[in-house]
Amino acid sequence: MCESLKLLPNNSTVSQKERCRYLNDSMSLTIWYDEKEEIFALELIFDLLLDEWAFIHHRRGTMMYSPLDSGKARIGRHAKQAVLKSFPLPRSRLEEFQQASSELPAKEYHYIINALMKCSSQKKF
Repeated sequence: MCESLKLLPNNSTVSQKERCRYLNDSMSLTIWYDEKEEIFALELIFDLLLDEWAFIHHRRGTMMYSPLDSGKARIGRHAKQAVLKSFPLPRSRLEEFQQASSELPAKEYHYIINALMKCSSQKKF
C-alpha cells in the first residue's frame, strides 16, 4: 500500500492560497491556484529520486506526461525538468495516485483524477 500524500508546511513567500505542495515517499504534487482560489495548474511527479516522470497540467488545456531530465535548467526552475515530449500516461499511474490521495481535499482529488484520466484516454468518473 502506498503512503498517503501529506500537505507540506508552507515556508515560502507564496501563500497557501496560491500554491499547495503534497509529498509522500515516492510522489510529489504541487497545485497552483488563481486569485479566485481555483486550480489553474498542477505538477505530479512519480518515482521520486528514481526514474522520475512528471504529469503537468494547465487548465488552458496543456497536458503532458514526460520523464524528468537533469539537463540545462530554465530560469526559475530546478535542475530537473520535464522533457518537452509527451508520452501516454499508463493506467498504473492513475491507480498509484488514487492509492496515495486519501488526504487530499475532494475538489482537488476530482480535478486531478479527471486530468489524469484525460491524459490516459480513460473515461471520466
